[in-house]
Parts: sequence; structure tokens; C-alpha cells
Amino acid sequence: MVEQEINVLLYLQTPGLLSEVSAALHKAFPRLSTVRITTQPELQPVLTHENFQAILLETDTQGNANPASLQPIIAYAPECPVFLVANTTPDKNAPEAPVREGALVFGPFAPATLPDRIEDWLTQKADPVMRSAPQSGAHCKQTEAALIESRRNLNTLMRNLPGMAYRCRDDPHRTTEFVSEG
Repeated sequence: MVEQEINVLLYLQTPGLLSEVSAALHKAFPRLSTVRITTQPELQPVLTHENFQAILLETDTQGNANPASLQPIIAYAPECPVFLVANTTPDKNAPEAPVREGALVFGPFAPATLPDRIEDWLTQKADPVMRSAPQSGAHCKQTEAALIESRRNLNTLMRNLPGMAYRCRDDPHRTTEFVSEG
């Protein structure tokens, strides 16, 4: 069992599925916090203001993700794994959802198997030996290269700003998380 505090985004519309997934996650992860959204307009603001260790996205009856929901997730949180959750038992013969190259998308899974899948991901990410082993995502090397390039571009931008950029938490102390060199 993962002892670290984890933050999970639940983008689930079906009430029964939400309660089943929530119960399974809270049982498996004692230090779990969740954010629940049900509509597309809620997605972008949540992704830009929160850091998640996993995102759970509901699939259609064939086990396919909604591309309109998946693409903003990949754009705003490319390094965060997305676990597709099936409302019904996933069809093993169903084609996988079309996903942009480099996305960390897994599933679809039944709600009962999600805690194990998330724990596997967190353990693999935390363990340096496991990190160098092949991951279950289809395009992990491209994802890693894209992430490195994105961070390099961001660092270059921050160094060349004529002023200062900063990020702080929305708490009473305005805890600073980042300050650029400017």
C-alpha cells in the first residue's frame, strides 16, 4: 500500500461509478484526496491549479475515452497518468481509444482493479530501478523526451523574462512554490 499522500482527479459522470471508484480508492489509499468534476468546462481550471498523481476518466460503453475530454488532460498534464474507468466490464476485444502519441493512458479498467493499477504506477515512478524498466505506456520514451524539451523551453523562457515570474499557493501564507531569476 502506498503511504504517500496522493491527489486524484475524478472526471466521472455516472453517480454509481463515482461511488464505486471512490470507495475502492479510499479503502486502498489512507492519505487520499480527490477532486471531482463532471463537466468539460470544469476541467481546464482544475488542471491548471492542481497537481494530480492520477486522473480517472470515464469511458463509453465500449471502453473508449471521450477525445474531447482526453485531449485537454494531455495538454495540461502530460506527465500525469490517465486511467480509463469502464462503467461496465471492459470488452477485451474493443479497440483502444485513439490517444495522442506520448500520452500516459491506461485501461480501461473495472473500478475494483483501479487501486492496484494506480499503486503499480506510483511504485514504478518512485523506484529508480523500476523507472529505468520499460513502462506499460505505449510511448514512454517519446513522452520523456517531450517532457525534457518542454522543461528546457520553459527554463529558457523564464531566464529571459524582463521581469520576475512566480507561483504561490492559494493559502493564508501565500506559500511560494516558484520564483524566476528576474
